[in-house]
Amino acid sequence: MQLTVKSLIRTCLALAWVALAVPLAAPRAHADTKDGDPVRQDVSFRGGGGLVLHGTVLTRPDPPGTRSTTSPGIVLIGGSGPGPRDEYWQEAEVFARAGITTLVFDKRPVGYSTTHRDFDLLADDALAGVRLLRERRDVDPHLVGLWGFSEGGWVGPLAAARSSDVAFLITPGGSGYSPLRTETWNLGMHTPGP
Repeated sequence: MQLTVKSLIRTCLALAWVALAVPLAAPRAHADTKDGDPVRQDVSFRGGGGLVLHGTVLTRPDPPGTRSTTSPGIVLIGGSGPGPRDEYWQEAEVFARAGITTLVFDKRPVGYSTTHRDFDLLADDALAGVRLLRERRDVDPHLVGLWGFSEGGWVGPLAAARSSDVAFLITPGGSGYSPLRTETWNLGMHTPGP
């Protein structure tokens, strides 16, 4: 993704809209949920290499008698490890309650392990999640982004660099250094002393 002044301004405006407008929206209730609970929809989609991945889309329902509107969307990318979707329920629910349609999914069981990390495949999985959200009628396809925690802080930028469909990127806890440099520092800092 070539970063131009125009695309940078568009991205900043999208983030500003999400940060300022979404929290001001009125809370919505749904008959099937407790007051304020997001609606959950289990989904399956094809990630990198055609592998079927499983996840959940969380949305804030429209109040009865109101017209549905589109919302921004966000795909959550987890940190290292097995990465079941329930590790990020709290974050997913917070985004959904704020009016952001959220996809949280289980990390692939094939092509990724503690000893074999393929960030390219994980980026393909994240982009498949972006496509899934962009195809939903309740999501604004121009406001779908990525949230990547820890290892996801490397995967998210890689995915965003591959596709102009990614409107924004959030990396809480992501490293500013390469995985090798970060892990070298981490191991050096956590080696037991004499």
